[in-house]
Amino acid sequence: MPLDPARRRALTAMVGLGMAASSRLGAQPKPARWPVGTVRFMAPVPPGGGVDAFCRRLADRLAYHLGVNVIVDNKAGAGGMIGAQALATSAADGSNIGYLHIGHLTLQAMGAKIDVPRDFVALVPRFSASGFVIAVHADTPYKTLADLIRAIQAQPGKLNWGSGGIGTPGQMTFETLRLRVPGLDAQYVPYKGAIDAANAVAAKSLDFVSGLISAVQPQILGGRLRALAVSGETRAAQLPNVPTIAESGYPGFSLVSWGGIYAPPKLSAELAGTLRAALVRIGAEPEFKSYLEATGSELLPAETPEAFAAYYKVALAQQTELVKKLDLKLP
Repeated sequence: MPLDPARRRALTAMVGLGMAASSRLGAQPKPARWPVGTVRFMAPVPPGGGVDAFCRRLADRLAYHLGVNVIVDNKAGAGGMIGAQALATSAADGSNIGYLHIGHLTLQAMGAKIDVPRDFVALVPRFSASGFVIAVHADTPYKTLADLIRAIQAQPGKLNWGSGGIGTPGQMTFETLRLRVPGLDAQYVPYKGAIDAANAVAAKSLDFVSGLISAVQPQILGGRLRALAVSGETRAAQLPNVPTIAESGYPGFSLVSWGGIYAPPKLSAELAGTLRAALVRIGAEPEFKSYLEATGSELLPAETPEAFAAYYKVALAQQTELVKKLDLKLP
């Protein structure tokens, strides 16, 4: 997903500020003292997938910057709500942070009792953006997205598919496609994570998966799954031979996800500021940016909690309208 010039300039400025701060304070500044010895980093996904790997990489760097242990705690299920609820009710003393994503906004649009700007302290609300892939087992006759669509239309309700859970962007990728294509009647099976859905396709217990590229990619590279299309505006760098959904006959289709880092409500402004500064420094590290690019993610410019809240209000209204059109409901 290419950045528009304004966002790219903002990103350049953010990186410059981070480097300038490092120059003034030393190459790897650390606070004099963090109030706790261990920080729990909530990941609302099962171990082994792309989001889990991102959280673990970020936790390692954050541990270095804070000078304390940072341990990833996987709280998967309910499209990310189990993890979100655990973070919202955890102690606001610097010992808890977590990863939330656009799927939590979708869950709110579907009626879940969550409001990200209200219920959490936004540290870096939208840290990075990622695309999605629709994939089938490599042994199937489906070579293109059009092949899969024709098969679904010819057998209404017969094929089944999965994503990382109710309301996740993986689900919304295929659900949004349904608005463009008549007769896409396939049985949806939610999983705790996209990696689980990809494994189910590899085991031939599921017909296709719509999930985060970094979660599905290992099965694709291993030759067990065949990627049919990616959801972004442009082709994914790690899957350059896979067309976009737009290229596959649906011009203008583009769907990407954002994910960010949050803390429990009532975290002090001082601790939030220290965490926010450390996360911005990590985002400016060349090795971390290279890691994101290798996994098909893109660093997003830093934004204030107020700017994020304004974006969220507009995005929630749009997603609520989409949920109504698709007639999606919480289980």
